[in-house]
Amino acid sequence: MSGNPQTPAETFAKSAPLRSATRWFFRKSPFASGYGAVACSRVAKVLCPPSADLVWADIRGIRCPVPLNDLVGRSMYLMGDLDPKLTWVIDRVLSPGDTALDAGANLGLMTALIASRVGEHGRVLAFEPSPLMQERLRRMKAANPGIPVELFPVALGRAQGESELRVPPGNAGQASLLDHPDRPVEHVFKVRVEPLSAILEQCGITEVRLLKIDVEGFESEVLTGLFTGPSPVMPQVILFEENRPRTATTFSILKAKGYDLFALPRRLIRVALIGQGDPGFVRAHDFVAIHHQAPADIRARLGV
Repeated sequence: MSGNPQTPAETFAKSAPLRSATRWFFRKSPFASGYGAVACSRVAKVLCPPSADLVWADIRGIRCPVPLNDLVGRSMYLMGDLDPKLTWVIDRVLSPGDTALDAGANLGLMTALIASRVGEHGRVLAFEPSPLMQERLRRMKAANPGIPVELFPVALGRAQGESELRVPPGNAGQASLLDHPDRPVEHVFKVRVEPLSAILEQCGITEVRLLKIDVEGFESEVLTGLFTGPSPVMPQVILFEENRPRTATTFSILKAKGYDLFALPRRLIRVALIGQGDPGFVRAHDFVAIHHQAPADIRARLGV
């Protein structure tokens, strides 16, 4: 007869060596997509059991506290990334000293990747309305003294106000200000909404190299709030998600402001941008907008 049964926390603590070995193995992946599927696979869950307890994920030397019962958290811990094609864009656009914005920071993956590129003399503004994620982002900042990240506990939209943020279980990255009837809801938070143009003005920012937007269907509202005012800031590159490319208002908004649009399709190995004339454009979910006045070397780095 065995002794007292172990608590979940004790069991989780004892699995640390196996988790570390699993993480080492999975981070050898050569592929450019599918990280979430690998991290949440049956094998991965046996080797690295899901848990609400926070562990430290290493993202290019930046420590981020993440839960292992969340798709993004598992990907950060095991793979060191979630979607390498987005990281490919970040690495080619950003340089030390740049200013970049992360709209929908979630657990801080993209925030950390961006911070690793712009360095101590750069500037990263991270926007996240969820109180749960805000606490984890604050812990990330505390664990990485000197990281060039400024946290804004707000949602971005077309105007100042309040809204409800619905957070589904298992993937906090799908939290949305829109009602998605097909998604279960674990938490509902009343959150503050601010236009990005007002925040940039308050911060004295007049030039932005990269804006990343992942706000689950609210992208056009974020862009409308960005372009409000007589002299709006035009990010040189905008990296965004769009799940309805055939009817997207985001595209018309960006074209009217002088941006060229490219899709970032899923690829197994080689990452590349494609133009609107390519049949794969409307099948993609991730897109890159490059402003007409962006430096020519940015287009060269992105291969367009």
